Amino acid sequence: MKDVFALKKASPALRLCIQSTRLVLSINESQLTDDTFRSQLLDRPDEILDIFRALTPQDISQWDHEQICALVDDADYDPAVAARESESGLFLDLHATLMELRSKMHQGAHGKGGPNVDQILHVPWEVLRSTSSIPTLVVPPAPVNSVISKEYVFVVAVDRSAAAARCLNAVLKLMRPTDLLRIVHFYEKPLIGENDAEPFNWCRDVIEGAQFIELKVKTTRTNCGSNS
Repeated sequence: MKDVFALKKASPALRLCIQSTRLVLSINESQLTDDTFRSQLLDRPDEILDIFRALTPQDISQWDHEQICALVDDADYDPAVAARESESGLFLDLHATLMELRSKMHQGAHGKGGPNVDQILHVPWEVLRSTSSIPTLVVPPAPVNSVISKEYVFVVAVDRSAAAARCLNAVLKLMRPTDLLRIVHFYEKPLIGENDAEPFNWCRDVIEGAQFIELKVKTTRTNCGSNS
């Protein structure tokens, strides 16, 4: 590889590829120095590629993923241009590896038959940070070509099952202090008597200190339909 750090006029594409490479390397090596990064990029490119390929969705934090997305989604980002300028195919290989990882995160979030709360670390942040013009967040599947909002509204449906508690816990892992939580209570219509005024008090304990609104929805015993 050509010494890209010695170039007097590096293209924006090359600079973005270098930044994204350093960002990914810093995930496993938080104290990465300029000299170490330069040495790795110029003298040990295969080692960098191995580090990229060893990454899993669980290794990437929300902040890291958003930073990576901001770089690779930049209009000037072009690994092909960077490859020609650096006279090396490394940036093309690194880009392909990043795209594979991004795809794994997207697939893991959706899962077979819909999202799985056990796959919470696989949720693609580009989905989580994308909303419609109204700042409402729909846990994936969700469109990724919408306006980004600084404040999200999380909507979670709960019933009396253990799975509901896990779903609520998963949503709380995604929320920030500025976000709003809406809870929809699903519960079976009783055979005798009326529905409880407060059917799921355990929710209040779980989300103490969080802002939420209860929307109570009656469902059939088979959960095949709902009546408001």
